[in-house]
Amino acid sequence: MVNGLGDRVRDTREKLGLSILQVAQACGLSDSTVLRVERGEVDPSVGTVEAIARVLGVTTCYLVGEGPAPDEPLKPVRRGRPPKPK
Repeated sequence: MVNGLGDRVRDTREKLGLSILQVAQACGLSDSTVLRVERGEVDPSVGTVEAIARVLGVTTCYLVGEGPAPDEPLKPVRRGRPPKPK
C-alpha cells in the first residue's frame, strides 16, 4: 500500500463533500473498494488510483504522495539548475 494514499483520498473526498458511494459510482467501483482504499486495506491498481484521482479532480502523483497538494502552487525549476535551498 502506498503510504498516505488512503488519507489523501479521504481528505480530498471530504473537502469536496462527496460520500464514498458517490466516488465509487463515479469511478465504476464498489463502495467497499473505495472504503478499503481509504483504510489502507488494499494495494489499489494504477487504474483504480487514476479513476479516483479523476473523480476527485487531483493528480495521481498527489494521491501517491509524489506531487503537490491541489492548493499548493507549483514551484518553477530552471533547466539545468537545481532549486536554491531555503
